[in-house]
Amino acid sequence: EREREREREREGESFTLAVPRSYSPMADHRLARAGGPGGGGRPSPMDEDYGVDRTEEKGGLSSSSLSYVTTGQIIGPDSGFLRGHGTIAVAGKLKATVSGFVQRVNKLVSVQALNSRYQGEIGDVVVCRVLEVADKRWRADCNSRQNAVLHLASVHLPGGVQRRRTQLDMLNMRNYFVEGDLISAEVQQILSDGAISLHTRSLKYGKLHNGTFLSVPASLIKRCKQHFHTLDIGVEIILGNNGYIWLQKSRKIDISKKGRPNEGGVVEEKGEGPGTSLGAKDREKICRVRNSIVALSKMFLAIYLDTIMEVYNQSLEMGLTARDVIDPAMIQAVTEPASARIRANAGNQE
Repeated sequence: EREREREREREGESFTLAVPRSYSPMADHRLARAGGPGGGGRPSPMDEDYGVDRTEEKGGLSSSSLSYVTTGQIIGPDSGFLRGHGTIAVAGKLKATVSGFVQRVNKLVSVQALNSRYQGEIGDVVVCRVLEVADKRWRADCNSRQNAVLHLASVHLPGGVQRRRTQLDMLNMRNYFVEGDLISAEVQQILSDGAISLHTRSLKYGKLHNGTFLSVPASLIKRCKQHFHTLDIGVEIILGNNGYIWLQKSRKIDISKKGRPNEGGVVEEKGEGPGTSLGAKDREKICRVRNSIVALSKMFLAIYLDTIMEVYNQSLEMGLTARDVIDPAMIQAVTEPASARIRANAGNQE
């Protein structure tokens, strides 16, 4: 028994995560988000037992965070490491319980699933739907494990007045948001129970109308500095980090003193409020952008401004209608430029 313990200790001291470098449709996207592979380290003595060729891999935290595993695949020995989400110990070996990317923080090893629920981070831009008007707060669906909370003190009052909320404000909560409303917001904090607290204390957040809603896997949304985009074609996009996307016609914003802010603080020109009809050309552009995003989602490619415009422009060059962009026979050809861009960006990161 002592010899066995010493052997396990030796393995634990020189152990780096022994994960096969399997192909994953998300590999290029993850490389782009994480800044490319790197880091130092030495080969694992367990690689020969697992049949893993790591001659090109340097190991270390950075590379192990990009390793892709499937359900039931052995990650490494159980000794010397803490089991995190997505892992299980079986016969002294650490196995993955979900298909995704291995992440290691010190001795904590976890696997982040590709199609898991959205896990909020402070500062994330999200699009969510109001589910309930409660006491001094709204509850909203943000594609997370729990419903998000938007407190009354975290929204703009009409006219942008800065004051404490009163009992009258509580009675007028339905004048701001009601059940079924779509809103854009920002993650303010993560509560102790894991719930997400939102706020709309900015002119760019608030109620959404006169547009179309789209849902994609949250893991496909690339984290960027800007998630509000106004395209040259006259379409606005809100890429929520939670996988919810909003498309609408570009608005002309007037933030002069004479303007009247709506529920979220956005001041619009006359004739652009809820119920305003859109022309056929505007609808066609919105539908083409929407189907471009759907095509990227079906091909499991990273979704951000550059890839969306690659698909959009390619569909125009191919002479496709907005409906044909998501045709199964054309979807691979129309997304090829976006896939090439992602591979090129991943190569540059390396």
